[in-house]
Amino acid sequence: MRLIHKVPFTAQEIEGYRQLVYSNVVLGLGTLLDAMDAFDMPQYLPLFDTFSDLKDGEPFPSQYLQPCIKLWEDPEVQKAYVRGNEAALPENYFADLPRLWKADYRPTEQDIIRSRAKTTGITETIFRLKGHDLHMLDVGGQKSERRKWIHCFQDVTVILFLVSLSGYDQCLVEDKDANQMQDAMAIWDSICHSQWFKTTSLVHICLSRRVQFGGQVNIGSLSLPLQILFLNKTDIFEKKIKVSPIKNYFP
Repeated sequence: MRLIHKVPFTAQEIEGYRQLVYSNVVLGLGTLLDAMDAFDMPQYLPLFDTFSDLKDGEPFPSQYLQPCIKLWEDPEVQKAYVRGNEAALPENYFADLPRLWKADYRPTEQDIIRSRAKTTGITETIFRLKGHDLHMLDVGGQKSERRKWIHCFQDVTVILFLVSLSGYDQCLVEDKDANQMQDAMAIWDSICHSQWFKTTSLVHICLSRRVQFGGQVNIGSLSLPLQILFLNKTDIFEKKIKVSPIKNYFP
């Protein structure tokens, strides 16, 4: 939403995303290796066992670059990544590792969009749109965070519920036995039938991960608070559906 409405990131936020990209790469490979039945490069395991977060301004550790490249090029690792949906792996940065390890690396918009961080608590962002200040409250999606949502429902105008279409064959990060799409459907159903929203109107919107939403919704004849269901990552979904049939997860 910040990219769509051109709300710039601060230097500290950019630095935070830089550190997050590094964490996603190293932890992603570590998770992938943990999920593999066999691994023939034991010399690299200590790197992932001793992983630590970056400090502000600290460059990506050089000793990780070549091991990460070699691991990603390994055929067994490639085979395991194809089943990454079973381990809730983060978005793939692995084909772009040399760029990430450059001394002057600065996260691009796509790097920021693809980065994954556990959302905890409630974060407020203010947008200026057509002379009005819009306050957006971002709430954590993990199961442990959902009890906090109720504090955000009173006096709201719009509820945006974001669902990844590409999650139809993926597990939850915090629960490998739960399906992302089924979990999202259950939450959406509970929100729609909540006592807070018995008379609200519903709007469904599909978005590609890389396409900015420039449409308009006329809410003049709709009941407030308005509930908007955003189905995003349609571009990933269109590619994935060719090799991972929905019927395998939704018979």
